[in-house]
Amino acid sequence: MMDSEEGLISVRYDGQVARLVIDRPGKRNAISLSMWLSVPVILREIRAQRSIQLLVVEGRGNEAFSAGADIEELLSASECRQAAENYVDAIRSAEAALGDFDLPTLACIRGFCVGGGLELAMACDLRVATSHSRFAAPPARLGVTYSTSSTRRLASLVGESRAKELLFSAREIDAFEACRIGLINQAYMTADFEERSAAYIERILRNSQRSIHNAKLIFDAIRQGAQFDPPEVRELRVRDFSEADFIEGVDAFHARRPANFTWRRG
Repeated sequence: MMDSEEGLISVRYDGQVARLVIDRPGKRNAISLSMWLSVPVILREIRAQRSIQLLVVEGRGNEAFSAGADIEELLSASECRQAAENYVDAIRSAEAALGDFDLPTLACIRGFCVGGGLELAMACDLRVATSHSRFAAPPARLGVTYSTSSTRRLASLVGESRAKELLFSAREIDAFEACRIGLINQAYMTADFEERSAAYIERILRNSQRSIHNAKLIFDAIRQGAQFDPPEVRELRVRDFSEADFIEGVDAFHARRPANFTWRRG
């Protein structure tokens, strides 16, 4: 366990949901090097829990999802090339591990979501936020640079022109603008956030997890340049029709009842 000044990435389990918590409220959940390094390890631990079907990423408290990378540690990275390489690699490994995670991932954002915090949020599949949340991609204010993968994610979400504008201006935007431009999926009034985000999670969990798992595989194939079904994707789609989830989905549709899907990842 690392000390409270360094912060930590903590995990708690809630039924089928694992919650990865950026836990450093005294520094607006700024992410230290040790926290970046712990993310891939913790994600492997979560992946080993067979009952978990969805991952939520959130910050401790209501002030910030994360204010980004720890500025003091960024300064220490200027002292030698190896320190800079270690820091860049730790951030890349953390956001890559989250971006490649095979379960559906949801960033639940309260308050500030800035810099490295925004990188982690963008690495999730989906993002919901409170109405008082604020967003910024501020590397140009510090003289540093987002990774290619984070820049690609930003451009994929909001379009290249808006991504350039957010990076070049480093301006802060509110949750409603973030929702309008596609940076987040939903902005809920702060007073209703817990109830609305819980309902959002429940809606995802009610659907076929096999379909969601396969959709994530197809999005991966698209990112790798696929325009038509690769053989493995075609095989998944053909097998759909012999799977229990399809039979249950059709029966529920005809009976006008909620489906009880049973597929679980292996």
